[in-house]
Amino acid sequence: MEHDPAAALPSLADIYPRATVIGGLNKYGLPGTRMGWLASKNRQLIEECAGYKDYTTYCNNAPGEILATIAMRNAPDLLQRNHKIVLENLGMAEAFFKKHRDLFQWIQPNGGSTAFPRLLPPYDVTEMCERAMTEKKLLIIGERAFGLDTNHFRVGLGRLDFSKALAVFSDIADEIQAKRAEAAN
Repeated sequence: MEHDPAAALPSLADIYPRATVIGGLNKYGLPGTRMGWLASKNRQLIEECAGYKDYTTYCNNAPGEILATIAMRNAPDLLQRNHKIVLENLGMAEAFFKKHRDLFQWIQPNGGSTAFPRLLPPYDVTEMCERAMTEKKLLIIGERAFGLDTNHFRVGLGRLDFSKALAVFSDIADEIQAKRAEAAN
């Protein structure tokens, strides 16, 4: 899901014989189905993975298989819809982080529906995430969930209600800036 279709990259599984690529229905708007796939030119790896799957999972869930079939039959329409949502939300995120550039480091992603901005020192991203959840009921996934220690956090750009979440997050950013101003005085 590159944001600029002209910058689309081929699948690594198509260009590197030892690559293994996993995919799922998330970018089609169906992450809860827990359906996905694995692609590789390595037949032995595919067979080994199939053996593990047979050992750990008797069968897929039937509703998920039906939804996956419907999604794949409508893949271009689903991707276009979700790409439009991501690009609209990306524009809002870009404006938000530009407005708050003294609090955050923002590098616009080139694709996908996720960004990882950084809360600038001296502020602590874990504290920000905990306050967002306890005080505002806004879930922000901080760096620790990804095994990082860089003050980054995850922003999902694929939701229809992104503007509402961003408004709540804007309140949090304003509170951080107000506390900074208080401390300076």
